[in-house]
This record gives sequence, C-alpha cells and structure tokens, in this order.
Amino acid sequence: MNPEVRHRIVADRYRDSLSLLALATRLREVVGIDGASAVMATPANLETVVAGGFTVPDGVRPNDLLISVRGTGAACGEAMDCLESLLAGPTGRSASVSEAVVPRTLREAMLTNPESGLALISVPGSYAAAEAAKALDLGLHVMLFSDNVSVEDEVALKAAAADRGLLLMGPDCGTAVINGVPLGFANVVDRGPIAVIGASGTGMQEIIARIHRLGSGVSQAIGTGGRDLSDAVGARTMIQALTMISEDPSTEIVIVVSKPPSAAVLDGVFSHIAALRAHGRLRIPVVGAFLGIDAMRLAGSEVIGASSLAHASDIAVALVEGRSPAAARQEPLPPLVARPRPAGSRCWLRAAFCGGTFSYEAQFALAEHGIRVAANAPIEGNTTIASPEPVGVAQWPDSHAVLDLGSDEFTVGRPHPMLDPTVRDDFLIDAWCDPSTAVILFDVVLGHGSAAAPVGALLDRLIAQRGGCPSGDEPIAIAHVCGTELDPQNRDAIIAALGGAGLTVAGSNFEAAAWAGQVLRQLELTSRLKP
Repeated sequence: MNPEVRHRIVADRYRDSLSLLALATRLREVVGIDGASAVMATPANLETVVAGGFTVPDGVRPNDLLISVRGTGAACGEAMDCLESLLAGPTGRSASVSEAVVPRTLREAMLTNPESGLALISVPGSYAAAEAAKALDLGLHVMLFSDNVSVEDEVALKAAAADRGLLLMGPDCGTAVINGVPLGFANVVDRGPIAVIGASGTGMQEIIARIHRLGSGVSQAIGTGGRDLSDAVGARTMIQALTMISEDPSTEIVIVVSKPPSAAVLDGVFSHIAALRAHGRLRIPVVGAFLGIDAMRLAGSEVIGASSLAHASDIAVALVEGRSPAAARQEPLPPLVARPRPAGSRCWLRAAFCGGTFSYEAQFALAEHGIRVAANAPIEGNTTIASPEPVGVAQWPDSHAVLDLGSDEFTVGRPHPMLDPTVRDDFLIDAWCDPSTAVILFDVVLGHGSAAAPVGALLDRLIAQRGGCPSGDEPIAIAHVCGTELDPQNRDAIIAALGGAGLTVAGSNFEAAAWAGQVLRQLELTSRLKP
C-alpha cells in the first residue's frame, strides 16, 4: 500500500530553522510516520522538500509555513491533529502570548528588550546575511546559525562587525556558550576560568564538556564558523575573539580549536598571539588543537600544542590547577575490555559520526595505527567516496568506511542527525548485520538542541538483531558520548544504557577511534599469521 501524504500550510507564520527541525523531528516520532518536513516555503526550501520525496502543494507562498508528513493514513491524521499543540508548544509560539507583543523584526525585538546584546540568527541562507547586517547596525553581536551564506558575505559581515567593535560568530556557527548561556547545540557546563574559541562546533562541545567533567569550567565558548581559518576568510573572528578574551579578567586559559586549517592562516593566528604578547595584552597561556597539524609544529609559536581535542582540555585544566602541560600528557591507550574477537570473515570498520569534527579526528587517530579509510569527508591520504543513498553497507566498496552524517548530502530533506539520529541508526544496524563488519564506531552528541533520546531506538533495534549472530561472532561496537551529566539527556545515563547493551564506551572521541584502530591492527596481524 502506498503511503499517504498530507500537507498543512500556515499562512504568514514564521519559524526559525532550528525550531522547524525540532518540529519535524517531533512529527516523525508519531508511530506510522516515515517522513516529515517543516519549512518556510522559500524557493530554496521548497527544493529541499522535493528532494525529501514530497510534492509541493499549489498556492504556497514564501512567507508561509509548510508542514508535510508521509505515512499511514491514521498516522498522518494523528500528526496533523497534534500539529497545533506542537506549534503552540516549545517549538512554536506560546498560545498565551498575544500577537501584539511578539516582535516581528530585529528592531521591534530591541524595543521590547533594549538590554539585549546579541542576536542569534537562524533563517534561510538567502536572507541570513541581510538580517545579520541589520543586527550589526543595531549594535548587536551576532551568532549566525544559518548556513548557505556566501564567503563574500561572510568576509563583508565580519569586517563590518570588527569596525563596530562587535563579534560575528558564523555563518554556520552551531555552538556557543556566552556568559554561561548555551546557544545552539551546546552542553550544560559549569562556569570557570577557561575560554574556548573554535572553528568547530562539535570540537568545542568535546572540549567544554571534558573541562566540566575534569572539575573546571568555561568562561566563554566562542564559535567562529567552520570557514574562519580558510584562506578566503583569514581567521577574522578567531583573531578578534583572541583580542577580546585577552581583556577578560575571568579567563585564565584560552583554547583555540579548528578543523584542518589553512597553514598560512594558522601562521597569521600565531603572529597575532605573538603581537598581543609583545604589547603586554595577552598574559595567559594559549592551548591549540588544530586537527591535522602536528603538535610539534606549534612548539615555537607560544601556543601549547595538543594532540587531540581531549588532550587540549586536559592541558588547560592542568594549567588551571598549577600543574605543567606535561602533566597532561596522554598515557598509552589502555587495552580494550576483553571481548570475543570477531570471526575471520569480519575485517572492516564501519564508522558513522553526527559531528563532522569527530569524523576528521577519528580519521587522524586511525591513521596513527596505519588504518586508511574511505570517507565522504576524507583527510589527506584517505579516499573519497560518494555518500550512499539510501545509507547502507551494501553501497560501499570493500574498504574501511567513515561517514560524516552531518554533511549537506545527508541533511537534504531531513534533520541533522544530532536532532534525529535515525539515519545514523539505519547505517549502524545495516553495518551490524553485514558479515564483513568487524568494528562499529560512532558518536553520541548530547546537549541543548540534540535528540532527547539519542540511543534508545538504536539499542532496541540492536538487541532485536542480536539473535541472528552466532555466539562470539559479533562486531565490536565502540561509542563515544560527548556531553555532561547536566545535559538534558544525562551523559551518565546514556553511558549506562550503552554499556548495559554490551557496547564499549570510550572516554573521548580520539580514544574510541584509537581503540578501533587497535582492534583492526590486531585482526590484520592475526590473519597474516594464519597458515
């Protein structure tokens, strides 16, 4: 039986993209719904709706809110019945608030809340630059959550912000913690003396969450947008943020983090740090975690090099506690908890990450064990593969495979996997059932904005599949949980659930990937020794 499709057009009703992603996720939770979309009906968004397998109803206008669901007739009816309550709940506008007091523009919002100092902008990319410019004109710092903003607009906005003494975080800035307030995808952490400046959303989350778990806290976490350390942008926000942090009396240590940066731009960051020190404006240690950059390269730069995201946190906390950076040196990897080795026919790694930075860091960790992989977002030395659709092991060639499920090709027509991990779960279950899979590796990212139940459905499906594997012939599953016990999902509870289902949980993303590399190398050696 063909699934039924229903649409609801809400005329002249605006919602930001983060709220709409959350709304679509809630609709997918209705039993019998296998697809849901909630967008502002701009031309670009309607293309996304079509790419997600829906038709576009007649008469929809760019200012309208378009909600579409697909599934059984009963499920579609239930989804539409609960839609109004969802729109009036946390993902929508409170029904108790009159239309007269709901600001419709940034200027109206400023009149309503004149003490505001920051605007978080989450609108379609074609409108985002204009809204950011308006916010800057109003004297507001900007967190530009929106993506699909041109590099030219990014450079112009950052120049305009700097001229006004304001900070523009983004575009595509998903994470920040400003004055203790988590913004976007962010974890709940204690306040403290360590600042983080990052061109990496999940990289920042890994660092601030570990700082919290080590007993320290975060003064500020400033996202720059993922392109900030590219040649085109020139680290404009990172350099400006470093200057601002140097004047913050509550910050004793600053960590700078990035996905693989431009070497020339990184040198510019080092030169700026040296200039600040020469003029007596920066008196605190700087720790650097630049993926793909050997920590030894930072030796003469007045930046303390970290070998991983977790190591950066360890160094910073050691310095706060009056210990030397050497006290935080990474210890040899402990042996993996003893488990039956996968059978001889199992030889491949299947890894799926919600965090793009975690995908990069895992590839670097695996490379240290001599493991090269195929990836949709590969590091140098690894091979590029087209992302499979639908996601599944059957589409891959025989190779180790690492997927960044947050890449654009996986989020067309569906929520980001941190919001709705269904696409990750599909891949991991397919990998589990494939007889050639030796190791499964994945991340679980907690915090505000992330799925309320990030592993429940996965573990239910995994347990249901276990009966098909002979005793001792299962892949080894290794997970890493990024978050804290204060997050809405509670990291301790998630780790307990994973461990209770027989999965191995590592203390950091780097450790999880290194464990996977360790297992794969042992399997390779074992196969070579066989007669």
